[in-house]
Amino acid sequence: LRENAAVFKVNDIKFVVDQLKNLNINSNILNGKLDLSQIVIIGHSLGGNAAFEFCSSDNRCKAAINFDGALWSEVGRMGLKKPGMIIAGEHPEFSMPCITMVNSHAYLNDEWCEAERSLVISRWKKILETGQDSYFIQIKGAKHANFADVQFVILLSNSPFKTVIGSISPKHMWRITCDYILAFLNKYIHNISLNFPSVLSKKYQKIVLETI
Repeated sequence: LRENAAVFKVNDIKFVVDQLKNLNINSNILNGKLDLSQIVIIGHSLGGNAAFEFCSSDNRCKAAINFDGALWSEVGRMGLKKPGMIIAGEHPEFSMPCITMVNSHAYLNDEWCEAERSLVISRWKKILETGQDSYFIQIKGAKHANFADVQFVILLSNSPFKTVIGSISPKHMWRITCDYILAFLNKYIHNISLNFPSVLSKKYQKIVLETI
C-alpha cells in the first residue's frame, strides 16, 4: 500500500512537470522563461520517496531531496544514480529493542518491527551506495513532524502530533534544513560548491550526523 501511495505521488509530480513544460511553450506570460533543465524535486515522508522515485525514472529531474522518507518503491531497491540528499530525524526507535517498540504499540509484533526497520535502513544505504553524489544527514532531536510546519504550532497537551515532534527548537530545525537545502541546490544547480557538505558539518557538528 505504501509503495502504491508513493507511485501515486510520482504521477502527481509528473503531471506538474508536464504542465510546466506546456506553460513554457504556450503561456503568454511564461513562454520560454522556465528553465526545465534545472528541476529538483523535494518531498517529505512518502513525498520524499516520490521525489527519489520520480528522479530515478524521469530524465527531466536533475536531483532530489528526501525529508525523512522511507523508500518503499523501486528506487529503494535499485538506487538513485543522480544527486540525492536524505535529511532524516533521529529515529531512536531504530536502536531500541523491538519488544520495547511492540509494548509501546508502535508495531504489532517483533517480526514486523525487525523487518521494517531493516528495510528502511538498508534502502537509505542503497541510495548512498549507488548515487552520484548522495548524502545522508541526520538531525539530533528531530522527529518526523519536525520537517513540517506543525512543529511551529502550539499543540494541545493530548495532541497526537506531540509524539512525532522532537526536542529540537523549530527555528533551529528550520535553519539547519534551509542551510543544507540551499547548499545542495547551489552545488547541483548553480555549480557553487562552497565545500558542501563539509562547511556545514563543522557548523552543525554537535547536532548533525552524516552517516547511517
